[in-house]
Amino acid sequence: MLFSVPSGGIGPQTKPSDVLVIQGMCRSRWRVGDRRSWPVDYDQNNFSESIINEELSAGDILYIPKGFPHEVISSEAAMSYCLNFWTDNSLRMIRNWTESLSDENHRGIEYSPSPDLLLREDPTEILPQDMTAVQDMMSQFLVQKRDHLETWFVQEMSQTAYELPKAPEAEVYAPSQVQTLLQQGHPLHRLMGLRMLHFGNRYFVNGESLVSDYADAWNILARHRMIDGQMFIKFINDTDFISELTLLINKGYWYFQP
Repeated sequence: MLFSVPSGGIGPQTKPSDVLVIQGMCRSRWRVGDRRSWPVDYDQNNFSESIINEELSAGDILYIPKGFPHEVISSEAAMSYCLNFWTDNSLRMIRNWTESLSDENHRGIEYSPSPDLLLREDPTEILPQDMTAVQDMMSQFLVQKRDHLETWFVQEMSQTAYELPKAPEAEVYAPSQVQTLLQQGHPLHRLMGLRMLHFGNRYFVNGESLVSDYADAWNILARHRMIDGQMFIKFINDTDFISELTLLINKGYWYFQP
């Protein structure tokens, strides 16, 4: 949240995140520069030319991609709301992945010091080749755990970062009811904000693994916000699939419009 007095605001800056600006009360002028013109030294807080130079009124929205310099000046007392969207960096991803390995009791590769260590003139010195050996060991472990990394990544990315909303007038269905509604042409809607991703035939919804035998059906669910029975014509009489779909509907991930 940014409150500005007349002629106030924030000077030129960049954010390591995407920024969504929602203008609250009154008006503010936002200038956005070209990312390529921003100096490497972020202390040089200025940019001469702007690619966006707009005055936002109450209710206006402005999207500023990561790394683009921007500034705001208000001609009157004004309020702006800034939402920052962060992406994962390598350190956080490595930490989270290694924690998942620990949870599942994966065994690592034992580290063995160089056999010539005791023969060196100075056995207390760590040489560049020692660090190369450590790096090679870690790389080898990463290759060994590639399957686990794939599963962890798609599972992690399919999880929402916030609590999902409730499906409208959600109710508990029996598989036969779901089958009948689809046969009658009732559209099935996906819950807003729900993430569904896959790696090959392995599908995940909100961090949960789905039965891989129905990858073609899951692909339809993943690619469309609304589906009808005709899109499921190949699966609508498969009782096992309908049972799996019913579980997802009863969790509130998909719903029939009341």
